[in-house]
Amino acid sequence: MIPPLINTRIRKAIKKGAKVFAIGPETELTYKVEWLGADLSLLGNLPEAAAKIFTDAKAPMVIVGGGALKGGHGAALAFAKQFNLRGERAVFAPGDAREDWTIFRALSEVLGHTLPFDTLGGLREAMATEVPALRHVGQLAGYEWNPPALDGAGQGSLAGYPIKDFYLTNAICRASPTMQRCSAELVHGETFAEAAE
Repeated sequence: MIPPLINTRIRKAIKKGAKVFAIGPETELTYKVEWLGADLSLLGNLPEAAAKIFTDAKAPMVIVGGGALKGGHGAALAFAKQFNLRGERAVFAPGDAREDWTIFRALSEVLGHTLPFDTLGGLREAMATEVPALRHVGQLAGYEWNPPALDGAGQGSLAGYPIKDFYLTNAICRASPTMQRCSAELVHGETFAEAAE
């Protein structure tokens, strides 16, 4: 999960009254945090109620410390359906941060379901085994598929484009003075005097 989304969820929880505690070296965050120290043994002292929340979670989340804002040394399949087989490291991750794939490999071992690779080459081979088209970098994949068979024709009509104001579609845009002005001018037809006027 990307950090802005994590921050958004934390802020939402804080607005609902949640308290945020952190273990590790103190850093400047933009929300209130009670720092407990850097000793990992503190995790063993969590209240029983907190442990129950984690064990009962339907979709528990683990936040790991991968290097952020750097080019990853590995392989990636992006949402844009582009496969980057030879991603190269731009810079080394700071401090003890590890490459993303090594974090998940280590976590899998701790959880008792060790992933079947120890090297970047092994990871790439595992990805290509799951999706053979990944072996043919630079070529179009020939996925065979059949269109779904539908029971009858479509009915009704589309109610229109679901996004009423493209410029204010998410929290970041709504907080942006530039996007607010785009919305006012381009969607709502407001006019603004320029400096020379």
